[in-house]
Amino acid sequence: MEKIILKCRFITPAFVYGNGSEPEIRASSIKGLMRFWWRAAYKEFKNVIDMRNKESEIFGGKIIEGKEEFLKKSKVKIIAELGDTYTILGNGNLKQTCNHMKGYEYLFYSILYLNKDKKYFDEGTEFSVTLQFLDKNKEYVKEYLKAFNLLEIFGGIGTRSRRGGGNFVVEDIDNKSSLSMDNIKKYLYTECFKNEKPLINYCKNILEVKESSECRNYPNIISEGCKIYLCNLNMENSKIKNNFMDNLNFIGRTYKEIRNNYLKSESSSSKPVRGASPLIIKILRDGADCKILLIKLAGVFNSTEKNKKAYEGENDIVDLLFEKYDEMLKKGRIKICRLK
Repeated sequence: MEKIILKCRFITPAFVYGNGSEPEIRASSIKGLMRFWWRAAYKEFKNVIDMRNKESEIFGGKIIEGKEEFLKKSKVKIIAELGDTYTILGNGNLKQTCNHMKGYEYLFYSILYLNKDKKYFDEGTEFSVTLQFLDKNKEYVKEYLKAFNLLEIFGGIGTRSRRGGGNFVVEDIDNKSSLSMDNIKKYLYTECFKNEKPLINYCKNILEVKESSECRNYPNIISEGCKIYLCNLNMENSKIKNNFMDNLNFIGRTYKEIRNNYLKSESSSSKPVRGASPLIIKILRDGADCKILLIKLAGVFNSTEKNKKAYEGENDIVDLLFEKYDEMLKKGRIKICRLK
């Protein structure tokens, strides 16, 4: 049996759980997130059934061929384990931090006030994700590496992962397979090899795709309507320190102000319901710099009329947030790389 061990570290607090209130790293949750991001960046889209069949071929699941349906087993096993270095904190530690950082508090509100008894993994906690496979199935490993790379760059693990929680970086790779390290590095951004290929190159490679007229009725980062800004907030603003808390606090304050103003506006015809937002707020470590990745997912999110109106309101708020950052860019307050 061959293995590729990805050694990871959380760079923001991670609210990840099993069946109880104790923090737990779960392989099934990580695999589910990898599948989501694999779909979100799928470039060969023809229709949903074709895409789902391809997904099931790689990760396991139901295959549909005409009127026939059958199950396909995954060719790669995922094992997730907590590392030797980890810190578990209680809710009170997070509250103490948020007392002086209201934007940070806004992004993690549900953890602070709706899940008071739950603990969490603090930033700096290490964990590993092992890809285990037979030599004859190593052709599938490339897709697993690409999916994990998507999760690392664009996503996070656990509750509030779309608001900066559970963001992580792959620190190192322990390769115990017949695949070359150069081949692995081609698909996965790793902190220890950052000087060989910059993070921005991985982002651009992922997003490089020919325009398609196909309608993707699921959340994605490929089709028209997606926006992705890589923001460096502390370049021109000495008040924002080069750490995740200051960055999340700054964007949390901005987001809260825009959302509240929108809700108070007489011109807003729909009152958004929380949970319908296409926005992802993500912390990235780009070398020594702490940066914010703002993502507006494209795709159709809700089918019912009520949810559609709620989503349209949230969509307006996200557009206003991106416009606000465009204004700050013009004033020289921040630096932005428009990835999409």
